[in-house]
Amino acid sequence: MTAPLPTGPTASRFTIPRRLLAVLAATATAGFLWAAAMLVAILRDEHPPVPTPVAISVTVVLVLPSFAAAIVANHRSPERATLRRIGSVRLTAYYRLYLSNLPGRVIAAAVIAFLAFWLVGMVGLGSLSDGGPEIQDGRYVLNNHGAITVIDKAAYERAQAAEELLWESAFGSFGVGAALLCLAAARRPAPTAGPLSSGSV
Repeated sequence: MTAPLPTGPTASRFTIPRRLLAVLAATATAGFLWAAAMLVAILRDEHPPVPTPVAISVTVVLVLPSFAAAIVANHRSPERATLRRIGSVRLTAYYRLYLSNLPGRVIAAAVIAFLAFWLVGMVGLGSLSDGGPEIQDGRYVLNNHGAITVIDKAAYERAQAAEELLWESAFGSFGVGAALLCLAAARRPAPTAGPLSSGSV
């Protein structure tokens, strides 16, 4: 039994122009490279090179629009609707749909970058096991769900750096995924009429 791909207005609804997707892929790439630069600087010196709110805000501004576009571009694809109708949950089917038009080296590099962000994020999370850094009544403290530990300024700055490690790693990994999916969507051929059988996926 085959499930035809939708054509006409249904197939083109909610589409994002390919040129815009390519720009957003570049923007997400800039975002995760910025995050990586911040992480390297923190791991080397144990101090954020720029104020933490500024560094994280730059990453968010560069990454989140691309991440949202990647979700919309791939969620609204007619091929994905066909996969849902035929009940396919095989990873190979989704790989063929989303990433098969990208070079293998690009996918491999993205996987390595994602894992690197994840590992650094785990380091940051482990360093915050005693609580997050705060200033209360002029004192540097760690707040662990209400349990307060007074620390000195050096420990406070280290905890701040660990906090930035965690956030930059999280948004950096989102940036990797957004760049990959936006690039794949930008390179995807325009939908055409034709069957997609359950046996082929």
